[in-house]
Amino acid sequence: MWSTVNCGIVWYMIRELVNLGEITIYTHGTFLVVGVILSLLSILILAKKLNLNRMIVLDLVIYTTFFGIIGARILNYVLYSSTYESFWEIFYFWNGGLVSFGGFLFGALAFVAVLKIYKEKLFPWLDVLAVGFLIGFAVGRLGSFLSGEAFGTTYNGFLSVNGTFPVTLVEFVWVLILFIISFLGLVKSKKTNGEYFFGIIAIYTLGRMVTDFGRVEADLILGLSLGQIVSLMMFLFSAFIYIGKISKELKEKE
Repeated sequence: MWSTVNCGIVWYMIRELVNLGEITIYTHGTFLVVGVILSLLSILILAKKLNLNRMIVLDLVIYTTFFGIIGARILNYVLYSSTYESFWEIFYFWNGGLVSFGGFLFGALAFVAVLKIYKEKLFPWLDVLAVGFLIGFAVGRLGSFLSGEAFGTTYNGFLSVNGTFPVTLVEFVWVLILFIISFLGLVKSKKTNGEYFFGIIAIYTLGRMVTDFGRVEADLILGLSLGQIVSLMMFLFSAFIYIGKISKELKEKE
């Protein structure tokens, strides 16, 4: 599947895990499913630790994931419509092609709607969902890398893969580390006032803005792509709220 060459790695795509003629199991789709399962398990564990209503976890995960994928796919079509032969290919999820910001928006709307229906408090579940989302996203990024999707700009350094910068592999590593730290921190602190949610959004969007320098995307302004500009805006917004919550908490302790 891979071999070293010069200072980098040559990776042979594994788009299909199983091919039985009419039945094909795709790598990226399989990892997305595994990611959802791991997200569900982590959310269940956190809900138990934080004494939240575990009966609504399945609905939260199913609807948030479903509409998140729909949103991510729609935004991918809007931004990269030239790569689609027809509109109906938007429903070919197994071919890959997801933009996380669209997933965040649609998933968040579905998440809030479910909480409203069950009359649950927002911030505790936002913290839990943010942490649980990280492991699912990390596994999805790994599936994208194994499938040979979304390799980055030309790069021949030590970490190069097929002569490019392995954006999705780098995302998998640092998002996985962020998940481990956040999961253990939330279990230990048991604080559910939105700090973890806004903190994770701030860290993720900042990291995304940095790693996007390794993506093949057209610059929009000041050497930044549209995705990087959106990341920067989300980082500033979430960091502002996070700092405000921390400041308020410190004042209350005085």
